[in-house]
Amino acid sequence: MSDTKVWDCLSNIISRNKDKNLLFRKSFKPILESAVNVEDGAEQDFKPANQEEPVHLIFQNKYTPKYLKLVHSISSPNNDGKIEMYNESNLPSNLLFDIGHFSNSSISYYCRFKDSVRHMIITVTTKEEFNINQLEFIEISKLEYKFRKAQLYLKKIKNIVNKQPHLKQKFVHELKTRGLKATLSKVKAKMLNYDLNTNVIQYTGNELRDFNTNKDSILVISHDAQRAGAPLLAVNIVKTLKEIFHKDVYVILMKGGPSENEFSKYANVINLNQGSLSNLENEKEVRAILAALKEKGVNQCISNTVVSGALNKLLFEAGINTATLIHELPTSIKTYNFTQSAEYVSKYSNKIIFPNQFVRDEFLKEYTVNPDKIFIKPQGLYTKRDDKLNKVESKNKICEKLGIPSDSSIILGCGYADLRKGIDKFISTADEVVNVRGKDNIHFVWLGDSDSIVEQWMKHDISILNLKHNFHFVAYDPQPLDIFAAADVFLLTSREDPFPTVVLMALDNGTPVISFNKSGGVPELMDKVDVKSIPYLNASKMADEAIRIIENETERQVISSKGIELIEQEYDHNSYVARLIEILEGDNAQYEKRVKVLKEKTFKVSVIIPNYNYEKFLPERIESIISQTYRPTEIIFLDDRSKDNSVQVAREILEQSDIAFKVIVNDVNVGCFGQWIKGIEESSGDLIWIAEADDVCETNFLENMVGCFVDQEVNLAYAQSQIINEHSQKINYRYTEYTSDLSEDKWLHAYTLEGREEIVAGLGIKNTIPNASAVVMRKSALQGIEKELSQYQISGDWLTYVYILRNGKISFCPQILNYHRRHSQSIISVKEQSSELYLELIKVKRYIVSVK
Repeated sequence: MSDTKVWDCLSNIISRNKDKNLLFRKSFKPILESAVNVEDGAEQDFKPANQEEPVHLIFQNKYTPKYLKLVHSISSPNNDGKIEMYNESNLPSNLLFDIGHFSNSSISYYCRFKDSVRHMIITVTTKEEFNINQLEFIEISKLEYKFRKAQLYLKKIKNIVNKQPHLKQKFVHELKTRGLKATLSKVKAKMLNYDLNTNVIQYTGNELRDFNTNKDSILVISHDAQRAGAPLLAVNIVKTLKEIFHKDVYVILMKGGPSENEFSKYANVINLNQGSLSNLENEKEVRAILAALKEKGVNQCISNTVVSGALNKLLFEAGINTATLIHELPTSIKTYNFTQSAEYVSKYSNKIIFPNQFVRDEFLKEYTVNPDKIFIKPQGLYTKRDDKLNKVESKNKICEKLGIPSDSSIILGCGYADLRKGIDKFISTADEVVNVRGKDNIHFVWLGDSDSIVEQWMKHDISILNLKHNFHFVAYDPQPLDIFAAADVFLLTSREDPFPTVVLMALDNGTPVISFNKSGGVPELMDKVDVKSIPYLNASKMADEAIRIIENETERQVISSKGIELIEQEYDHNSYVARLIEILEGDNAQYEKRVKVLKEKTFKVSVIIPNYNYEKFLPERIESIISQTYRPTEIIFLDDRSKDNSVQVAREILEQSDIAFKVIVNDVNVGCFGQWIKGIEESSGDLIWIAEADDVCETNFLENMVGCFVDQEVNLAYAQSQIINEHSQKINYRYTEYTSDLSEDKWLHAYTLEGREEIVAGLGIKNTIPNASAVVMRKSALQGIEKELSQYQISGDWLTYVYILRNGKISFCPQILNYHRRHSQSIISVKEQSSELYLELIKVKRYIVSVK
């Protein structure tokens, strides 16, 4: 659209205004000089030529009014647009005015100009065609300006206080301690910085009234959605609850952030848009939201961080059972004024979960907590390598990206660069390594964002210390594994850091970690891989230790291997979320028993691998067994006269493991259940896991199953399975579809039932346990089964489950821990349409009827 056409349109709009030529107010008509980024829309509508850029309407002034009233009405179909005005003056004091948002009704804005204004520029930010319904400039008096501003301030104050009632008490406190002038100055600053969206609750997904909940619904609270440790952990907890445990998840964010869209992929999100995180501001609305969620069946909540504890009192009053995850230490709690939230956590949480002993002890020094509420469970690692570690390849890639020699050593730091994270100590360590000790082949890399002012000072220090060539800032990267793998050493220079996930990422990528003692829970973790912490904030000693590890290849490899093994065994993210659910829904005594069993390896597990011609599947199958976080006592490999190289392949893999094993080759083919009988006879364990040779599982399968046998009456435990094809690709089919005719929600959550009750409710109708590899059985309950089982060739698994559950209990885990391979050679594929199958199914039914 030409400037002339724009001016014609605007002239028509302005001419509709009634002229005001009074003593204290008169119409003011600037001249349109140019229009930027505007093209023709429908009729007299305006349209951004480039939707990524705002429209600029530039007006020239003949003279400048001191006080101006701007009346506008700018609208679009969705009223999705923002309006601002700024001026160009003869002096370097240009002002920016936030005029407001699109509206179909007239809005008045009052502004004051300090200097002579050459141009007034109205900017309209929108991606839609928009219509200017009204645009009027009126020169007003100083008295009217002050009166109107006072009205707006009072309206704003009333709105803020209604949403944030705690400010009344805060105002009185400020008045007593700081005096009237300082308090009013602070109030004025809050008014100027007040965002109109503050405390305006936003729903991503459905509105609250449209939420559909079931008894497996769960609420997760995160203080914000920034790309930082605790919120990213919350996102991945939500993702796991939805995708692995099939729960309906609802999220409350105290504030939003760039990760809000990630939350909304897996949950209905309610953003409270808090102005501050120190207190709960819109308490009345939040109370109503929690009451509505409770009414809709949400009974459980995971509150992530002390900050989110601001809601704990209301959660308690709503009758929602809450487990709070503590990720903060006392100094941070006090520094950022989260003391009241910490007190609410202590008083109103049903369960409080600490990542380690250090964080628990420090918290209890300041706050009183009922011991029955306390649990220790470190978070798992949610961003893991999905392939074999190749540090050389990663090093070459990162060195090329940084423009440094490929034989450079890399020391990595990570996080939002501030004093708490110890960015200054990271720089001091770099100075010690590069300048004091002359190691100019060592490069320091800081991964993460920073405050702009802090960043300028950091760059200032780096320049003064002549570290420009050896120090590199890398912005936040959602896929950072290459840089963690490329690093030779990871430095945790934080002054206070409870248990950062980045440390787990470093260990998982074979990178040794060095930290300051008395700074958090990481020294406790690193003791497990024989790495000692450094005296608090001693950059010189940290430099010495980093150089020692870098220059000692053998020791670095030992630490690297121990770290990778530790992550595999103890820090699985899905297991972590499973434990959160268990803690939230269970009782402390039962949980402690389970932890003790897993720690002390109370139960001996015999793994039986029946095999026939599955050579190509054996490496993946056996690797998934020997990599279990709960180590089996023995592996019994049974070969039913295979025609391929199965026996040789199995023996070679098993010999590389430190787990006791037997390889038994049958003289004649005895069939699947003949193998089962042989394996049970040969086994010496308390528990039996028949791991079919063509299936595969998660490394935490046994850890989850063995814990079920803490209940001495449990004779059978099994996990949910998923189908994979012969190429290990997951098939988009859930076994809950197979059992949905019996119950749509039973298999969505964990349960323990009397065996006979399970038979009546489903197992007596059809085989509700889809794959034998997902099952662990108590050996004593299998006594005498060979007589019955020897009569079966196809349906012996179903018979076995019914046999074992005549007495005792069954326990189920809804987490997908087992992968059932379907392929052309499997027994199911070969026999599923045979008459023998149907005859055996009838035989099982008769056996079920005979059970008394």
